[in-house]
Amino acid sequence: MSKFGALLQEGQMDLILGYLEKQPLSVNDPIKWGPGGKNISHPLHFLCDCVFEKYLSEDLALQIAKILLKKGANIDGLKIIGKDSPLIAACSLYTDQLGAYYLECKPDLYHHGIVHATCLHWAAWTGSNKMVKALLDKRMALEDASNEYKSTPLGWAINGAQNQNLRNKRNQLECVRLLLAAGASKKGISVDPNKWPELAAIFSNH
Repeated sequence: MSKFGALLQEGQMDLILGYLEKQPLSVNDPIKWGPGGKNISHPLHFLCDCVFEKYLSEDLALQIAKILLKKGANIDGLKIIGKDSPLIAACSLYTDQLGAYYLECKPDLYHHGIVHATCLHWAAWTGSNKMVKALLDKRMALEDASNEYKSTPLGWAINGAQNQNLRNKRNQLECVRLLLAAGASKKGISVDPNKWPELAAIFSNH
């Protein structure tokens, strides 16, 4: 990992500021991390990774993100199709505070990252009802099924609600409500009422 990446991971605020004074372009330099440096993330994305991996609190990561953006970090990160933007990272890694702040910074809402999914797909899957609402307020497309799973954000919310990963047990049911209330189509989507009664009730009542 680069020196700057290590400083971000450790949350060394004073050292981060000092480093940026000498290396201002580092705010947009890719950070290689993880086993063998196989993961490559923009610094704004990396902050989400650090929160997810419990290296940083989200409050501290948010403070650092504000500094990076003030210093010229690109809100859309590396801008590589098929690679997650910072906003997608925030939505997929359960970092809602970072996601809300990144959304304020006018990112590209329709960037398609890993598995060609958007931020709305990931916010729906991870049960981030606050981010889903905020993205719907931006009038994001409801019927984008261009991802590898050929499924809309509503489909992702339903899949997330059925996922057994305890970390993912959040507010998917509310996300389903929000998406249906916004006019998301139920075409081609079904829910087994015997296995998922609460979800099926929400689904059938819209």
